[in-house]
Amino acid sequence: MISSGIAHAQSWAVLSILKRVETPGASPDVVTVEFSAPEMELVLVSQVTMLMLIEAWRLFDQRRMA
Repeated sequence: MISSGIAHAQSWAVLSILKRVETPGASPDVVTVEFSAPEMELVLVSQVTMLMLIEAWRLFDQRRMA
């Protein structure tokens, strides 16, 4: 589900995989937010997305030829 959300550029999906670290700023009203993502999670999401696309193209070609 997350890989589909990322493939369709849904912000909830992108934010759900990211690690968020908040650092207090110079004043109480300012917060610095740093987002990062573990490499293995990004690789996994990319692989799942590619497998879905490969299957989609296979089905498209199969149905186009029928």
